[in-house]
Amino acid sequence: MPYSILAGNHDLLSMSSYDNERNREQEPFAQYFPIERIQKQSTYGGHSPTKFNTYHLIEVDGYHFLVLALDWRISEGSIAWAQSILDQYSDIPTILTTHDLVNVDHNDEIYLTRYGKVLWDTLVTKNNQIFLTINGHHYNVGHAIFKNDAGNDVLVMVVNYQTDYNGGNGMMRLLTFDIAKNMIYAKSFSPYVMSIPPEQRDEQDIERKFDPSNDFSVEINFANRI
Repeated sequence: MPYSILAGNHDLLSMSSYDNERNREQEPFAQYFPIERIQKQSTYGGHSPTKFNTYHLIEVDGYHFLVLALDWRISEGSIAWAQSILDQYSDIPTILTTHDLVNVDHNDEIYLTRYGKVLWDTLVTKNNQIFLTINGHHYNVGHAIFKNDAGNDVLVMVVNYQTDYNGGNGMMRLLTFDIAKNMIYAKSFSPYVMSIPPEQRDEQDIERKFDPSNDFSVEINFANRI
């Protein structure tokens, strides 16, 4: 199964460095995910000059999607690169993935982080084709609908299970796009737990019970976007 991947703060030698301030070949991230490995993905479209940002093109049932995978801290040059990709594929609905964009406060409200606001202002809200963003980093799970400059919905979500039992038990999120019904369905589950016979599961080795933060559906007007 093809994938895209990006560096988080713990994958780098310096958390404060922007992508243009690093030598990719010397970073821990590159030991496991050299650009040559990412280029082997069947969906791979290209990378930024720093090689920390990539884009992928997906076709499913005649529908096309663009995935932008952006670094933990993206430089102005890489923002310009990302905008050039969005301009090149301006008619393709886009999913933006990055490490830090939104977080959840104590009232379960979703908000843009300090760095996330930079990404939102420079890329997301100005490009109507971006209909979904996904990030991690913050110790929480949540989602919300934000409005972009065109007045259209952008589904934003933070997905991070690392503080859960056993580091998250390999929890994953599956997103299903039902274009005919204008719906996005989200389900979170643990393939690791599912592989353990029920009688051998630890008391904590259970999938999360229904939680609106983990299993939910969102209406989105695909007809206007794709």
